[in-house]
Amino acid sequence: MEIRLKRLELRNFMAIKKFVFEPNGKNATVKGANATGKTTLASGFRWLFFGKNVDDKTDFAIKGTDKSGQAVSNLDHTVRATLEIDGKPLELQKTYREKWDLRYWRCEPVALKGLYREVDPKAWLCQKNPHIPHHGTFD
Repeated sequence: MEIRLKRLELRNFMAIKKFVFEPNGKNATVKGANATGKTTLASGFRWLFFGKNVDDKTDFAIKGTDKSGQAVSNLDHTVRATLEIDGKPLELQKTYREKWDLRYWRCEPVALKGLYREVDPKAWLCQKNPHIPHHGTFD
């Protein structure tokens, strides 16, 4: 059996917003300076197939962080690979998606500052609802 990697794409995976690696089935070497994404690329590949990172851990930080070091929420974190197995193409994709339970949150539209104080339909202020008991933590 011959397996060739044609393409590997990471989106919002760990510290990588978007990266496409296209060896097109040829032998390839990934090189780079420290902290440029080599291990993240390998972790994405392993997570897609085995659900683990390069340290063989299933519990690792898939979500990236913002400038303040806080985990970025409400994004799909996806790894997609195109393989060729004995000449036949195969596409695989794995996506980590958070499930938010809005029963525990109170959300209100945010009014824009200005003469008419119009509501921006994309801007919402969400806070934990103090009137509903909940367990666990929220990102």
